[in-house]
Amino acid sequence: MRKLRIEVSGDPENYACITAYLWLLELTQIIADEFNTEVEVEWSKQVYQFEPTILINGEVVFEGLPSEAGYLYEAIKAFLEKKLKSQTTNY
Repeated sequence: MRKLRIEVSGDPENYACITAYLWLLELTQIIADEFNTEVEVEWSKQVYQFEPTILINGEVVFEGLPSEAGYLYEAIKAFLEKKLKSQTTNY
């Protein structure tokens, strides 16, 4: 089974970063089911900026916080579908 590591990079005391992290925790099972993968969510040790940056297996997927969790899910889904079509990475 594939494994995805989704990270939130940003100030751990910033409301937007905390919200992004909590949304990702809520979306974990949906992503796991849709892509038949194991999903791990964590804070990144490297801070890119004050606002949240979402990374999957070290690649930047989204910067900032969308207006709702559904938009974040759609950005992640589009990224993963593109990666899976290319089949050039270990996603």
